[in-house]
Amino acid sequence: MDHRQALRCRALTLVNIHCRRGCSAGLIYDISHNGMFVLSEAIPEINDHVDIHMALSSEDGSPVRVPGRVVHRGKNGFGVRFRELGSAARGTVKKFLAVCRA
Repeated sequence: MDHRQALRCRALTLVNIHCRRGCSAGLIYDISHNGMFVLSEAIPEINDHVDIHMALSSEDGSPVRVPGRVVHRGKNGFGVRFRELGSAARGTVKKFLAVCRA
C-alpha cells in the first residue's frame, strides 16, 4: 500500500543534506508538495530533522533551505516530510511541481 499523501514528480536535482551527523551530498529523486525522496549514501535516522539545501532558484542566487523530518529509510536513500517551509522553499517546491506537470 502506498503511504504517500500526494503524487510525486521526478526531480533529479543535486542537494546538500545537513543533519545532526554532519553534511553530505544527495540527489532528489522525487518531490511532492509535502515531501521528497533523497538518494544518498549517508542516510539519517528516522525522525531526524534535516535541512536540504538546493543550489538553485533563490532570487539572490543563494541555496534554498528546505527543512524536513526523515519519515522512512531505504538502502539507497530516505524519505522526508517537509516542515515549516519558508516562502523561498515553498516557491522552489512549486517550481519543481509546475515543471513536471507541464
